[in-house]
Amino acid sequence: MTCPRCDSEREAGSRFCRSCGADLKGPCPDCGRNASSGCAYCRSCGRRLEAPPRRSAVETMALIAGLFGALVLLVEIVTAWARIGDVVGIAGSVSFGAVYWLSPAPESIIWLSGNWVILLYVAEAAVVTFCLYRLLREHLRISKEGRPVDSPAVRIPLIYSMIYVMNLAILALSGWDVSTPDIGESGSAMIQLMHASVYEELYCRVLALGVPILAVSYILGDRETPAKRFLLGGFGYRKWMLAFVLLSSLLFGMAHYDGWGLWKILPSFVMGVFLSYLFIRYGLYAAVSMHFLTDFALAGTWLTGSVGGSVLTTLPLLGAVFFGLSAFVVFGREADSAMRERRIL
Repeated sequence: MTCPRCDSEREAGSRFCRSCGADLKGPCPDCGRNASSGCAYCRSCGRRLEAPPRRSAVETMALIAGLFGALVLLVEIVTAWARIGDVVGIAGSVSFGAVYWLSPAPESIIWLSGNWVILLYVAEAAVVTFCLYRLLREHLRISKEGRPVDSPAVRIPLIYSMIYVMNLAILALSGWDVSTPDIGESGSAMIQLMHASVYEELYCRVLALGVPILAVSYILGDRETPAKRFLLGGFGYRKWMLAFVLLSSLLFGMAHYDGWGLWKILPSFVMGVFLSYLFIRYGLYAAVSMHFLTDFALAGTWLTGSVGGSVLTTLPLLGAVFFGLSAFVVFGREADSAMRERRIL
């Protein structure tokens, strides 16, 4: 008799393989139903019966990056709520462009001030908090299935780190002078960046990506996929969707020219491609979480009041550089495998 996982010889009556540790037979520890020898999952409750295969060094690094991202997101969302007094203190003295066109240059068409700014900030902070909750719940579900590297909670910090390293490389190689938009003190910055995390995802992912994909899918005869799934994401990729991914990403990239300069277009375009990937594969909640992680990068500074010297500010940046190099390996291997098998990531 042989083990169904590693094909090594096993003794009759053995419950576990002496070579790889696979559970060969016996009742499921959750539901108590007897499982057939060699089954990886219980047919009754879905619990994994066999030990998952050993992770590679790259997969281990990806999981560590996921933990890093979770800690950064925790600091950011705590800052968003803990420093809400900064928002209240400045709301009466700012006129905030809440609705605006993104490209070719952002142009506000609806302005808010006073209590309306506070209400909008609280509502969007609640949306981001819910998105982070969904991110955690999805990570736990995928991890239970034995595929933690496929979780959006792992993918997001890898993408964030890779984009950060790309920005550094562009600046180092080009020698361009970096111009950054003046977003004011912490209260003003939190208002604008919280709004960007939610509004720009609704604009670029739902309006510029989900709506046209919904329209084309309807024309092509797709009547089974609910409309809300196209609008909220997680509907899966088809090759013809690439045109809309590129167009929405270009819109997102060009919107960062005004205020940032020419150097920001390429990394923002790439960022838009990855945000579209998260939207299509997982859903809007993943894209909003990614955007929030990026835009609230100065949360440690706002939380502690220490400009540039806060550990909560410097460690995430150092971590982004470290994990950014790992991210190129992870996504490079996946891209190579996808091209070999002629499939989409």
